[in-house]
Amino acid sequence: MTNGHRDPADVHRADVHRPVASGGPAGRDTGWRESAACRSEDPELFFPLSSEGAGTAQAERAKAVCARCPVVSQCAAAAMTVGEAHGIWGGMDERERRHLSRAAVGRTAANRSCLPSGVVRAAEQDVRSAAIRLPGSATWLDRADPSGISGPLVAEVWVFDPVGHRALLVDHPWRGLVPPGGKAEPGETPRRAAVRELFEETGLSVVLMHRPAMAFVRRFREDSSATTLGFSYAAFADPAIPLCCEPGQPAAWFDLSRPWAARFPKDRQRMRWFLDLLLRTR
Repeated sequence: MTNGHRDPADVHRADVHRPVASGGPAGRDTGWRESAACRSEDPELFFPLSSEGAGTAQAERAKAVCARCPVVSQCAAAAMTVGEAHGIWGGMDERERRHLSRAAVGRTAANRSCLPSGVVRAAEQDVRSAAIRLPGSATWLDRADPSGISGPLVAEVWVFDPVGHRALLVDHPWRGLVPPGGKAEPGETPRRAAVRELFEETGLSVVLMHRPAMAFVRRFREDSSATTLGFSYAAFADPAIPLCCEPGQPAAWFDLSRPWAARFPKDRQRMRWFLDLLLRTR
């Protein structure tokens, strides 16, 4: 305790590492904390003293723990629910939580058509089952009643060659090299949108793997504050199959071991991690 306030490290230790019966930031449904990856870490790791220099490196180490945590979505939702003001929770720092909170308010107030309940249920299921859940993907759906969730959703397909050496990418006019994908049509689930977009952009017709590769919330344009919930699905395809591409958006196979110019460069590592998971369990 300092100056009448709890030390931030003690907050994280109390709210995440102590027994579930003691309560926590969510106030209820706190059993998830028993599975938190941070239970075996020093709580001080999650409370950098600054947002620059060594503090930035410390925050990245904390977020790396969150990235492998099986309950990262529940942690993020709990922190957002109570307005947690300090520390790394659910893979997000204070600034990222504030940004997501403002975005959620904007979405609810926006004059856009709401997603059908069937699409919302499909999106919820895919968020829960995704192998990789980036910060904000669960709270996008959790923070509002389904009647207040607006679209559109986005979906893409990580297409790998059978031996796992290459991935199929589309050269987008302003996003660079990206997996085939795009916006879901009205009433269309993300999974169906992914299959349709892949066919429209490459001419390939595939069967998606049951488990989504990734769920994410992203801002796709630098000149816009709008964030979008999206999903990456996965499939294998033979590179020998001829591609039929859209005008101005050529598609080609790229070596996964070499970086490429893209809006989200870390996705290449995420693709490699997921591919390794697939190949180990095939």
